[in-house]
Amino acid sequence: MQTIRRAFVAPIAMIGIMAIFNSGAAAQAPGYTILYSFQGGEDGSGPSGVTLARDGGLYGATSYGGPNTCEGAAFSCGTVYELEPGPGGSWTKTVLHNFSGPDGAVPNLSGGVVGAPGPSLLPGPGGVLYGTTYTGGAYDPTALGPAGTVFELTPPTAAGQEWTETVLHSFPENGPNIPSGRLLLGSEGAIYARPCPAVRSRL
Repeated sequence: MQTIRRAFVAPIAMIGIMAIFNSGAAAQAPGYTILYSFQGGEDGSGPSGVTLARDGGLYGATSYGGPNTCEGAAFSCGTVYELEPGPGGSWTKTVLHNFSGPDGAVPNLSGGVVGAPGPSLLPGPGGVLYGTTYTGGAYDPTALGPAGTVFELTPPTAAGQEWTETVLHSFPENGPNIPSGRLLLGSEGAIYARPCPAVRSRL
C-alpha cells in the first residue's frame, strides 16, 4: 500500500442508481427503486459505488462523461456528483467536479472493468471527499494511462459556490500506479491507497 499523508483542516445504455428496500413481507423478495438514470455524455456514465451523506444525500462518481474530453483519449474524463432527496421521492443531481486529465480521469473505476462494482468515495473531516482516478494526473495529463491520482474535494464555505479539487498524489507511469479499491483513512491522518503493480501496457 502507498501512504499519502494529508494534514486535515477541521471544519449508450442508461445506467441507474437503485435503492434496495425491504417490502416488509417475509414471503416477498426485496424490490428496488431507480433514484436517477444517467444519460451519458455530459450527464455522466458508468457510476460506481455511492457514499451516504449526513443529510441523507448520496455522493458518487461516474467513470466517464462530463464536458471535458481527455486529450489523446476518445472519452470524457468523468465526474463527481451529489444526489439530494426532494419531495415526493424525487432526487436532484448536482455535478461537484468535472475531471480534465491533468487533475485525474476515470474516477473510482474498479480494476478497469466498466460496469463492475466500483469503490465509493471516502468521507473525511469537515465534509471533504477523497477518491481515486484510474488514469490522468501530473505524469499522465492526456489520460492514456497507466497512472492515476488520489484526490480531495473540499465543500464550499457558502451554498451555491463550487467545490475545490486538490490532487494529493499523482502516480507515475513507470512504477506502482492505477489505484484500485477504496481508500482507507488512518487515525493518524494518513490516507492509504492500494496501487497495482507496475503496468507498462497502455489502456
